[in-house]
Amino acid sequence: MQTGELIVARVRGRLTVGRCVAPPDTRPSPRVRIAVGRGREMNIPADRVVLATGLIVSEQPEADSFRQTCEELASEIENGDSQEAHRQ
Repeated sequence: MQTGELIVARVRGRLTVGRCVAPPDTRPSPRVRIAVGRGREMNIPADRVVLATGLIVSEQPEADSFRQTCEELASEIENGDSQEAHRQ
């Protein structure tokens, strides 16, 4: 995981897309600092990172745009699943 990399992590019981601000430290229980929105950063345990995408972005607006696209796609998938279940 690198600084600026887009990651998917479990935050407050749900998956969210964030940008790595500081990669895992070397403590016995390593933590990662991620940006999860405009001006919002948090330190999370490294084991909550579900996916390191390998995509590096230089600015937070790029990460915000990617997050919004992911949320829209997830919503479409959920709506498709509920329509399929309704048909059965």
